[in-house]
Amino acid sequence: MFFEKIHDYKVATSDLARMLIELEDAFGSYDDVLEFMPTIYVDFDQKMLYSLFPEPMSFEDYVPDGWIGAYKDFYALVPERERYWMIQGESFFERMWNKFRA
Repeated sequence: MFFEKIHDYKVATSDLARMLIELEDAFGSYDDVLEFMPTIYVDFDQKMLYSLFPEPMSFEDYVPDGWIGAYKDFYALVPERERYWMIQGESFFERMWNKFRA
């Protein structure tokens, strides 16, 4: 039912990757890049919600009974084909971190 409700908002992984590439020169700081990082991972089969949301709101504290909710790095759980931030074998976020850190 969830996927039916969000159908109109679905974006292909390739479109997200292309958008990052197109916006790369427009980023003025790493804070701009942070807006494009995944912040919530939901596994409906395992009833898990992991959050990396950088604000005080803790989504992981509001999962239904019987679910696991945690503030945790979940990037390794994202299937490789869905990692829109991996562009030509390199993490876009890491590349941008290095660019702005320099």
